[in-house]
Amino acid sequence: MENCLQNIDNLIKEGKFQEAFELCNKELQRVDANEPDSLQTSKYIAALYYAMSKCVEPKVALQCMDLAIHFVGNNSDYYLQRGQIKQALEDYQGALEDYSIIIEHEPRFEAFGFRGGIYLNAGNLEEALNDYNKALEMNPNYGGGYVGRGRIKYAKNDLEGAIKDFDIAIKLYPDYPVTYGFRGNAKADLNDFEGALADFRKVLELNPEDIGAKKAFLNLKIHLAAEGSISTITFTKKDGTQVQQFMTDEGIIELPLEK
Repeated sequence: MENCLQNIDNLIKEGKFQEAFELCNKELQRVDANEPDSLQTSKYIAALYYAMSKCVEPKVALQCMDLAIHFVGNNSDYYLQRGQIKQALEDYQGALEDYSIIIEHEPRFEAFGFRGGIYLNAGNLEEALNDYNKALEMNPNYGGGYVGRGRIKYAKNDLEGAIKDFDIAIKLYPDYPVTYGFRGNAKADLNDFEGALADFRKVLELNPEDIGAKKAFLNLKIHLAAEGSISTITFTKKDGTQVQQFMTDEGIIELPLEK
């Protein structure tokens, strides 16, 4: 059983999801998932459904996780996986319930962090702040916790505090472009335009197609440039898309033409 699960996990890591799915299905048929003959078999069946959930689209993945939890009951990995799937399906209340089950029975920093993210996006800043603080108490190296807490501080106009949290997150995960964008916004609000420009430059280095970062970078360049030093042209591409190109001292910035 363990060897088979390891083989499935290796296939998933290699991106061979169809092969992993077929192997899961074959094993479920072999052990007769309808009538497990022992607790060990039940756990194995649950693990197969858990693995299968990583190979299929979200609605089917949710069914897999329902079955996994049915066979073993409380398992924080399974509730965490199901909560993330529910988030992907925009069932935020269902995700909150799954994360709360983990927090009640087997507290994990990920559950506090994911629940904090739902609270934050819903505008429940105090609940979100409490969850992010608890997540960071459990794992001081949790980059997502610093990003989330920084966003809350930014929403509360604590710009310096937000930047400090974004600084820590960037130190932990320097290749995550979104954090540079959040920090750039905070710096711009503090009139640190050069610092903001550097952050949005980094966003575009990591993700050259980020439209929001392109707009922010361009606005900062326009703000800092001498009048008339940035020229523009508008044209239509072969596919019919209309775009604007802005010539700056750092090169061309291309944006879709806003109607």
